[in-house]
Amino acid sequence: MNDIEIVVLAISLVLMFIGLAATLIPPLPSTVIIWAVAAFYGLILGWDTHLGWLTFAGLTFLMVLSVAIETVSGYFGAKLSGTSWQAEALGIVLGLFFGIIVSFFSFNPILGCLSGLLGMVAGVILVEWRQNRDWDKVNLAIQGYCAGTAVGIIAKAVIGMMMVGLFLWRVFS
Repeated sequence: MNDIEIVVLAISLVLMFIGLAATLIPPLPSTVIIWAVAAFYGLILGWDTHLGWLTFAGLTFLMVLSVAIETVSGYFGAKLSGTSWQAEALGIVLGLFFGIIVSFFSFNPILGCLSGLLGMVAGVILVEWRQNRDWDKVNLAIQGYCAGTAVGIIAKAVIGMMMVGLFLWRVFS
């Protein structure tokens, strides 16, 4: 490896490990960050000699799989706990609303992500309480959503590690 390759690899690895650490924050697009860093590496140093199209296709598949799992996991967990579709719908709307508004006005995407999560939970609480007037059912709905989100976080972290591992395997093989 020459000096430029070493510098690009070092920058790529630092950014990939930041993306990997971000897998623990649910709404952050951490696997998209890892994928984008791999694209940066391939664009700078060359696809055929340094990364390979097949490796990049594998990284793309893993990234799309991660985003899909993360997107549906919280809602699937809520549905398994008996949450109504109205509660999920209002949760989605409030989550998006608060996430976008707080991100825009605070210029802090992490705060926006956390506001989006709180908006989702608030939507579920509002509808489930209005429909059932039973805190046990509200609590069950929130537990289902949180359990599903936790499964999504674990899946995203594992897929992120697979992505970094695939990248490292290709770079050092």
